[in-house]
Amino acid sequence: MTCGGDMKSRLCGRRGLLAPDPAPVAGIDLRLTGLENVQRLAALHQLDPKRIPDVVEDIVEFTELGDFFDLPVGTYSAGMRARFGFAFMTALEADILLIDEVIGAGDKRFHSKAEKRLEAFTASGGIIVVASHSTAVLSALCTRAVVMRKGRIAFRGSVPKASAFFTASETGGATGDDPSAEQPAA
Repeated sequence: MTCGGDMKSRLCGRRGLLAPDPAPVAGIDLRLTGLENVQRLAALHQLDPKRIPDVVEDIVEFTELGDFFDLPVGTYSAGMRARFGFAFMTALEADILLIDEVIGAGDKRFHSKAEKRLEAFTASGGIIVVASHSTAVLSALCTRAVVMRKGRIAFRGSVPKASAFFTASETGGATGDDPSAEQPAA
């Protein structure tokens, strides 16, 4: 499922930074502290070293980890790790953010903060690609949706119509080739 507008016109000929799913951020070392991981991940993502102090400040503020930020990430709860990964990946200021059910982690307060951060991301021209089975999450984040079957697009269109198609296909009411499927915006 995609958010942030017409991907074709925004991606053609464009080079930029792709931020992967923040839930299991690639490169997190559970033995290192939050700060050490930010420094390590910043190097892996080729972040300008001058930006690291601002990124650290943003992550500490957003995650509300407090003193835990100075402890090994392996001591964090699953929710704390999700907040840490989400904060880091969104602090990268990437062009495209990939999300796989990450909004399911954390409490209501985190959800609210995450939604506001994602809204700001898309408002600034960022593209979000979300993989989810939650119509509520998709409706909140996405303007267009794609239903995949066996590695192929079975439907593309609005989130409500994609959700209805997905539900029908799960219960045997859709075959996987929907002739009435909407086409993406040109």
